[in-house]
Amino acid sequence: MPGAGVDASVGASVGAGAGHVSSARAFVRAQARERPCFDPANPANGVESTRFFVIVSLFVRSSFLSHAGNFVVKPALIRQVKSMAMSCDPVGNLLLAKFSYVGGKDSCLIIPASMVFWLLEHIPANQDPHLPQPPLPPQITQFDWDDPTTPRAFTVQCKEFPRAIRMTFELDRKPGLVLLLDPSNVELLRQIMGHYHDDLMNLDA
Repeated sequence: MPGAGVDASVGASVGAGAGHVSSARAFVRAQARERPCFDPANPANGVESTRFFVIVSLFVRSSFLSHAGNFVVKPALIRQVKSMAMSCDPVGNLLLAKFSYVGGKDSCLIIPASMVFWLLEHIPANQDPHLPQPPLPPQITQFDWDDPTTPRAFTVQCKEFPRAIRMTFELDRKPGLVLLLDPSNVELLRQIMGHYHDDLMNLDA
């Protein structure tokens, strides 16, 4: 949570942003007095004026958003996975995944079945016979299933690195989620999803 010093700086930034917005609006009004938005006798001026308005409007909007502090969309969360657990719903539409993180609280994510099958096709199998086991997984409870704030994954993008895989989820709520999985957790993810393969409905098959 930001401290008092951070709050003060955010307030100053918002004030500065408001100054930029006021200056830009005054500039737009001055230009509007010099020429109309659309002149039937000279349509070219109307087109040029409209283009000018769009550009300045974008400047005003970007100026406000860049100084709006807590009003801007939060960036995606980046978390390093320590361990995980998953559970399948009775219908077979989705998996509820619960992740524990290095230096952070556990969180849950709803993964639709179609995404599970896609991940199973693309996650590489472990080739290291000495791969260590990840720590004990978190426990999934009925509260996790009933929690209405649990986000649902819409899309996922994966990027493989020499010793990790980065998974970027676009969610239906909250900021996006970026998970960093070491080789042990990549293999754990693959094995858990493979375990539920026959319990899920592959609507794309």
